[in-house]
Amino acid sequence: MIWKGIKTPISMFVYSTALPIIFPALISAFATTTTNTNMIPKLRGVVFDMDDTLVLANLDIPEMYKKVFGKDPLNREDFDILKEIKALECPEEQARAHRIIEEMEEESRQQMTLMPGCVELLTWLSAHNIPTALVTRNTRKTTHMFSERLQAIQQEKGRRGHGDLDLSFQKIIARDDMGSDNTPIPPKPDPAAMKIIARESFDIKNEKDLPFPEILMVGDNVANDVGFGKNAGACTALLASDEKYADAADIFVEKLTELPRKIWNHFEIDGSLGNTPEANQLPLHGSPPPTPQSKLCKAVVDNDVATVRTMLGDLSLDEITAADEENKNTALIWAAEIGNLELTRLILDTVVAKLSEDENYRKEERLLSFVNHRGFLGATALNRAARRGHTHIVDSLLSPKDCEVASCFDADVPNDKLQHPLHFAAFKKHPETVASLLQCGANPWVLDRKGRTPLEDTSCETCQSLLKKAML
Repeated sequence: MIWKGIKTPISMFVYSTALPIIFPALISAFATTTTNTNMIPKLRGVVFDMDDTLVLANLDIPEMYKKVFGKDPLNREDFDILKEIKALECPEEQARAHRIIEEMEEESRQQMTLMPGCVELLTWLSAHNIPTALVTRNTRKTTHMFSERLQAIQQEKGRRGHGDLDLSFQKIIARDDMGSDNTPIPPKPDPAAMKIIARESFDIKNEKDLPFPEILMVGDNVANDVGFGKNAGACTALLASDEKYADAADIFVEKLTELPRKIWNHFEIDGSLGNTPEANQLPLHGSPPPTPQSKLCKAVVDNDVATVRTMLGDLSLDEITAADEENKNTALIWAAEIGNLELTRLILDTVVAKLSEDENYRKEERLLSFVNHRGFLGATALNRAARRGHTHIVDSLLSPKDCEVASCFDADVPNDKLQHPLHFAAFKKHPETVASLLQCGANPWVLDRKGRTPLEDTSCETCQSLLKKAML
């Protein structure tokens, strides 16, 4: 990421480097909302910048300026392309300038790449039911392409057992969007867009509309993003690689995956996964261990291979894949829990064979649903095996050599408390299991409910070494 100017970092599609202008009317109000250390604001929503925040920038802004105006910005750090184009007296020159910008943006759209940690961060916010919005000086066309990319990821994760994941934004405001009065919405750092989002998407209403300390604004540009947040009286988070900007915002992070942990400590978060005292009293926490209910599941837990083999031959596919009504565990989850490799393979082989016998079944969809089924507290078979340190089970389920349906297993499906297989293996100090999961493609950047990666959730030095290497 490079700021505006030759020697400082720049942000894509921001097109402005002016220092943040804090609206005078907000200064005293904002100070009041942020100096009360006895009150932690309840997080009502997160607003993101897009370019160089959620999407990697690949536009040369000084080069854009040169193409538009026929000269370099001369090392200026205060140029605003959009503002200077608007100041052009000739409509034809304005139209020409916008065509140049659109051509460069179109080329950039074709190379769109998500910022590392983007999906993990949005997934974490979705799990906590925290609404999100996007405010960008980019175009609606670009935001639409970005949204489509996230939608495709969401659908694939949904197929693989990730639950009710929602990676969409409740509100998107681009530079070519119009307000309710059919006039252009002022660009950042003017707080007009924040007022719209607070009212329409985050259901925040107050007498003066400002400030909004229960909203977090996240971006990579001090002038437009942090300035925008401060002008709205919101909490601000700056994503940057240079710590000299650390004091510019309320929260400073070098990676997107660092943000959830900061949010956890900075805000009150409601819900069963939240950080309120009420959340820790919910049934999700401290539930007693389950016991098998069905005859098949009981035989599996008893390690009775002969009985299980007979039952698998007699039962229908629906009966074999059925989960216990009370604890939601399947026979496969119980087999992984106790670490019985023979039973694990026997159950899988039987399910695959029965699926192949019936042409009416959608084999892949049924397999995805079965192998990634979330049982007691939302734990999958892989999750239970990882927690117990059953590396042989993990290897068998994820290795194509040992399992013909290995590609159907998802090593990153969390349980209901956002604990992933890697979290369990690392926390329980099972380095061999950690190594196996990583080798099979598990994501080391997954986040638990407190915003911690598996690396941050283990005291095992060997596990730490493995995870650090995978995160390079």
